Amino acid sequence: MAAGILLHRIAVMWKLRKKKLERFGLEWLAMPNKDWAVSAGLSDAELNNRALPRLKKECHAFVQFRTMRLTANSPNILWVTLNEGELANAVAGNAAMPWDMYELALNGIGIFSKPETYPYKKQKLD
Repeated sequence: MAAGILLHRIAVMWKLRKKKLERFGLEWLAMPNKDWAVSAGLSDAELNNRALPRLKKECHAFVQFRTMRLTANSPNILWVTLNEGELANAVAGNAAMPWDMYELALNGIGIFSKPETYPYKKQKLD
């Protein structure tokens, strides 16, 4: 869940920010880890222990993270780049992504479908 929340926040910020930082031929968003956590509504522990490791491991095709400095004298901050084309392919289902297993639950198919009758449904009395 934490990884999905962070990815959503990254995608929204990517769309909203017109000016991005440029490095290594890519566009980047950059903030300290603490600011990424606050903007996504996560705790520092959720960001560092759950969200970032999961996104780095499973979503490296469309999101990349690097720890770099903004200037020579500044502290290291987290830089994020997003490949919108690959993200669109993943969302459209053209790539096998880790959330495919949840598609059945989201669409209410198979064992996740609602039962035909609710057990406590009011019945007509004759």
